[in-house]
Amino acid sequence: MTAAFGPIEGSSKEEVLERLNTFYTPGSYKITKWGERYEGFLRKKRIYSAEGYLVLESKTSFEKSKEELLNAIPVQKSQSENRELVKAIESLNERFDQMERRRSQDESTQWDANVLEIRSLLEKNDFIPEYIDEICMRIHESMPQSEVKRLDYLKEKVIDWIAADIKIESSVFKAAKQPMKILIFLGPTGAGKTTTIVKMAASFAGDSDYVFFTTDNYKIGAVEQIKKFAELLNYIPYEVIRGAEDMKRKFWEASAFNRDLVFIDTPGFSPTHYTLAADVRQILEPCRAESYPMLLIPAYTRYSDMIHIIEEFSVFDYKGIVFTKFDETTTVGTVISVMKKTGRPALFFTDGQDAARNIEAASKQFLLNRLIGFGKAGQFK
Repeated sequence: MTAAFGPIEGSSKEEVLERLNTFYTPGSYKITKWGERYEGFLRKKRIYSAEGYLVLESKTSFEKSKEELLNAIPVQKSQSENRELVKAIESLNERFDQMERRRSQDESTQWDANVLEIRSLLEKNDFIPEYIDEICMRIHESMPQSEVKRLDYLKEKVIDWIAADIKIESSVFKAAKQPMKILIFLGPTGAGKTTTIVKMAASFAGDSDYVFFTTDNYKIGAVEQIKKFAELLNYIPYEVIRGAEDMKRKFWEASAFNRDLVFIDTPGFSPTHYTLAADVRQILEPCRAESYPMLLIPAYTRYSDMIHIIEEFSVFDYKGIVFTKFDETTTVGTVISVMKKTGRPALFFTDGQDAARNIEAASKQFLLNRLIGFGKAGQFK
């Protein structure tokens, strides 16, 4: 038998669940609908609500035994005896209620413990709260208790859901050498653009005929750095671009020399530095239509900052994201949360200081193998 309840309200989903567990025994209710609305001044106060039904079973043998025992108590006649009887009945009822709660809790303890374990693991991996709530709600809504009680199986299921949220684009170097491919590297200061260019050239360019362009005329030592890297890669030619006309001329020269690849470095700047952003766009304009722009973001960047960078750099119409410096963070939840939130694919990952190594094409395995606490469930080859 069932009976409806709700709506139960609170300022968060956790508070709603806590109130539900106060009113009803955990495991004795099923949430069928979550609601959300805004109240207060400027409608900034978010209110969550839950509705569902209670599972009302017919009398169990436990309840029948309880009734039989209470009915077997003889009726007392004196007032003092009645008071003692009332106390005895209340005490007995309390003990029966405790036993019933313990019985119900025993059935749901493993369920709750495993869901809490998953929540804890996701928090350790720095997934954002919104992502964690979605995973836990998905467990409650789509998985029977018999499956949730098996922690290893539950971990594997969660890993499958996480894997589906990882967006990968790996076709950057799969196209034929002709026509010439122009790769533009964009990103904030310190994202590792110049180093990533060298890593990519050393790891993926193969026997291609390529050249380095740098448009970074702002950072002290930027030209000297690209020169040293060109020497490191057996004196690869490099060009310093100082304006749109210069870019147009060098671009056509590279085409005339039948270059396969052009790697274009850009200055690092804050996404709110609109003047510099406009200058960079103007310099890149001559080759924009035939280019493949990429946005670089350090993997250790805070979630809110990543979202801001992704939104502000969207004016460059980049194809995907290169997440750099995984060697400077121990978690990958933020990166996965960002891909889930924005739908932007990952192109490459870098995870070390070696200028000619420590880069690989983006893959789900790279991120899943770095998840903390999922054991064999998170290991992919």
